[in-house]
Formats: sequence, C-alpha cells, structure tokens
Amino acid sequence: MITCKQTTDSVYDFLDGELDESVKAEVEQHMGACESCQALVTAERETAKLLQAVMTTQTAGLRLPVDFVETVQAKAAEPTVIRVSSPGMRLAIAAAFVAVLGIGALLVNQNSGTGGGGEQAGVYTNMFASTNLALITNVTNVIPASQLMPVGR
Repeated sequence: MITCKQTTDSVYDFLDGELDESVKAEVEQHMGACESCQALVTAERETAKLLQAVMTTQTAGLRLPVDFVETVQAKAAEPTVIRVSSPGMRLAIAAAFVAVLGIGALLVNQNSGTGGGGEQAGVYTNMFASTNLALITNVTNVIPASQLMPVGR
C-alpha cells in the first residue's frame, strides 16, 4: 500500500492518466481508505475544470499564426548574445578580472618565494603570465580602454 506522500507526489500523473495500471490501482486503493488524499484529488480535478473553463472563455476568439510553432523553434535555436551595455556592469566585470589577476599574483608569489619552488615556480609564473595576457585581452574586448579606471587614482 502506498503512503499519502506517494499519492500526493503522483496526483498530477494520476489525473493526467500517466500512471501505469499497477500504480494507478494503488493510488485508487489508497484514496478509498484516505479521505484527505481523496479530497486533494477532488480539489485538483475541480481546479483543472475551472481553469479549462476560464481558458476556453478567455481565448475563444484568439488564433495563433500558422507558422507559430516554427517561429518559436527557430528563435529557440538561435544563439543567445549577452551584451554588456551598462557602465556599472562593465566596471563589475573589470573588477572581477582584476580580482582574478590579484589572486593569481598571490599564488605565483607564494609558489616562487623562499624555501623552494625552483623550476616549478617558473612554470607557474609563465602560466600566470599567459593567463593574464588572455584575461587582459578579454577585458579590453569587453570594456573599451577609455572606460577603464587607472590604478592608483
């Protein structure tokens, strides 16, 4: 026998006729013994009927264009481009890049300090330098140089 939680979790599948026969029979058996689950299913049925009546009334004269589905599918397949037009957002992006650069610098300094590092520190430094170059290139592509604030002013 299934529980109230299982019945509640499957109420919409039950109402939509999407349960397999064995689960449907268990839900019906449970509702026969449980008044609260039976009331829930009855309330959901009534709500669905009311919504259907409202939707039928409200959309009686509306017609979708013939190519509606194709248009929506074509729009959904198009790539999404996010443009950063607000100066505040540009500044936030630049600040995030600067923070990443600062953390990278701390890591490089930590790995190349006294007490070891040696050749491995050079690898980290070279990796960090190429990452900085890539980030700086990305920042300048997103934010025009005229909108970047000089450091120390």
